Amino acid sequence: MTTADVLVIGGGVIGASVAYHLLEQNPRLRVILLEREAEVGAGATSKATGGVRHQFSTEANIRLTLLSYPYFTRAQERFGRPVDFLAHGYLFVTASPPTLAGVARSVELQRALGVRSRMLAPGEMAPLLPALVTADLVGGSFCGDDGSADPYGLLQAFLSVARGRGLEVRTGEGVVAVEKGGQRVTGVRTARGAYAAPIVVDCAGPHADEIGALAGVDLPSKPFKRQVMVTEPLPGFPDMFPLIVDLDTGWYVHRQGASAVLMGGTDKDRQPGHDTTIDW
Repeated sequence: MTTADVLVIGGGVIGASVAYHLLEQNPRLRVILLEREAEVGAGATSKATGGVRHQFSTEANIRLTLLSYPYFTRAQERFGRPVDFLAHGYLFVTASPPTLAGVARSVELQRALGVRSRMLAPGEMAPLLPALVTADLVGGSFCGDDGSADPYGLLQAFLSVARGRGLEVRTGEGVVAVEKGGQRVTGVRTARGAYAAPIVVDCAGPHADEIGALAGVDLPSKPFKRQVMVTEPLPGFPDMFPLIVDLDTGWYVHRQGASAVLMGGTDKDRQPGHDTTIDW
């Protein structure tokens, strides 16, 4: 049996961040990260579009962004490598007056916490993307500090530093059981062996609820399928424009570098699950 001070389940960007911060606080810890796939970052992290935003409707989420934002803007200083962060802004739009009233309340909260977001009338959106049709809109919000980064680059940045502090990363180690002593978790088992630790951190992303169930915990976290369409370069679009979200449908448009445009959305009627079949 392998023993550790902390076991981290999941080799995505969240698991890597947890390991990084544990070893930043105490480099003497033995931290082992267990990843079910053959490589780290092969799950949700590999499919993320990398959005970084302050524009949330809850104080907790806004404060989380305020805490994490320097990791993107000062990555070179913190990690010794960039994560390709670009502050292109986020623009949220709506054609619904009640939705716009909710946006205004969110912006008021954001600004109270120091976020530089602001409300925009439809006529004020044109300079951000001249091709945007605004005739049916009632308004929206914009924050120029919002942007996007490379999720895989951030993952590798966390792991590079954490490995230098002693982090052990073990791939192909899917957790099949969580061991307990009374009401406390004491370790886990994988198909390859057993691990003992007084602390186990569940960072399994879309599989987090499954790990929780192994420990007898019902986590209110479920995976929902999202789809992203990637275009070829589109004529008439500037090299940079905000990530634009239609609050009424969940549809968004996002420039990736100076070439492709990403478009995606949320099927609000879809049930949770792990089906990754493309729905054309």
